Amino acid sequence: MSASSIRSLLISADSGLRDRLGETLDQIPGKTYRVEWVDSLRDAIGALTRQEYDLYFVALNGGQDEAATILEQAPAGGWAKPIIFLSEHMGPEVRCQLLRSGAAGCLRQDQLNAALLEYAIEHALEFARATRLLHQSEAEAKKLALVAGRTENLVIISDPEGRIEWVNEAFTRITGYTLQEVQGAKPGSFLQGPETDGATVALEWKK
Repeated sequence: MSASSIRSLLISADSGLRDRLGETLDQIPGKTYRVEWVDSLRDAIGALTRQEYDLYFVALNGGQDEAATILEQAPAGGWAKPIIFLSEHMGPEVRCQLLRSGAAGCLRQDQLNAALLEYAIEHALEFARATRLLHQSEAEAKKLALVAGRTENLVIISDPEGRIEWVNEAFTRITGYTLQEVQGAKPGSFLQGPETDGATVALEWKK
């Protein structure tokens, strides 16, 4: 698949909507959209779980039950690809509810046009990318926290002003201070005394 080609899946039993969506996507310049479709919720959940597509369109015809089922199962399934809902009737309350629940976009079927669809797709893909990077960052932070927590060396994480945000177990074991006791303080306020060598302290901070 080329860099300008986006593979998408439409989840809908309405063949007319499939045709309208395909025709509208063809009007977006610079990219090629390959649209496939399934017409049952069971097949839709299977496709979402396998994450074989770059983008998902879900048609809501006459109710929000399908949306609720999909969005409730998304976290457990680890779905990381964007979902845009296409509704026959979508008031602001429904739209806000879907967006709060994890939808990347919500459009009315009778208002589809190339400009609106292009904007929604770009937002959805960027939303998915940001979410993926956030999850990767959180996973990396957990790994670093695990390493820092198990090391025998004293570890301090501070803000740009030098105030403590986190310390590991070795810090508490060596100094006797818990995180709750030192959080927000600067290390020098309790680790340095009248006889502390200033030159040594300056050298350590440079490290």
